[in-house]
Amino acid sequence: MSLQALLAALFWGASFPAAKIFLSEAGPLSLLVLRHAIAGGLLLTMAAGSDGLVRVRRGDLGHFALHSVLLTVFHQGVLCYGLARATATNSGWLMATAPVFIALFAWLFLAERLRVRQWVGMAAGLTGSFFVVTQGHLDLGVFLTSGGLGGLMVLESAAAWGAYTVAGKGLLMRYPPIVVSAYGMAAGVAAAIPVWVAAGGTADLGRLTIRGWTGILYLGVCSTALAYVLFYRAMRKLPAGVAGAYMFLQPLEATLLGRLLLGEPFTGPTIVGGLMILGGVYLVTWPSRYSLAARSKPEGAT
Repeated sequence: MSLQALLAALFWGASFPAAKIFLSEAGPLSLLVLRHAIAGGLLLTMAAGSDGLVRVRRGDLGHFALHSVLLTVFHQGVLCYGLARATATNSGWLMATAPVFIALFAWLFLAERLRVRQWVGMAAGLTGSFFVVTQGHLDLGVFLTSGGLGGLMVLESAAAWGAYTVAGKGLLMRYPPIVVSAYGMAAGVAAAIPVWVAAGGTADLGRLTIRGWTGILYLGVCSTALAYVLFYRAMRKLPAGVAGAYMFLQPLEATLLGRLLLGEPFTGPTIVGGLMILGGVYLVTWPSRYSLAARSKPEGAT
């Protein structure tokens, strides 16, 4: 068992109810700005203490800008507004589709091969996600309700995380992972702060109680900065498929905490759709027998 991968998954699973707690006292834009200001500052400090604040090459500035926009606007920004409308339970299950989108974008833009079982897994995962969003109703009007729109936003955020991961593959070959994430968060929050101030977001600071501050500190420190570092350290020791299996704990924990802390219902469609999502992610990400055998060979073996 990898304690680092386990802790990262548990930190991420608890982020959904923590965000809902914060959103009960402040707005989505404040969630975005404060979470990334805390996490970005912490990651920059950690990067300076370990790998050092690497200078970005001029030719990579455009890639970093794209990376930051995908992370801040299309992933976390949309997620904040989606969480304001969707339940923590449903959000946890929908974000579990992220590995499906990573595989799809890798096929589209990196020419990575997909097996038949992976195509089946993507179909199952996406079908399950829409089952969660619509709660089993086929009426298109469901997508226009607050909960339906929130669910679609969370699903889009999962897709954006997939795009962010694939787009950053080149950068991760040239820069330490913690540096890539720290720079992306810092640039994104620097651009978001003027919008936040102009929209009157600073007024949210006076409305936050100890409960709200606890939620945002947890999100910034634990579920963003520390979880990221722990998971990538685990990735150095584990096969990607094994490390990814720990992510199955996220929606389960979000469901449990959503019920205990927020009193959220756990519906039949959420169970059915969630099982389809987990099954789909399993088919997409679980390594084949051949890849497992290759990893088991000693270095230099053929």
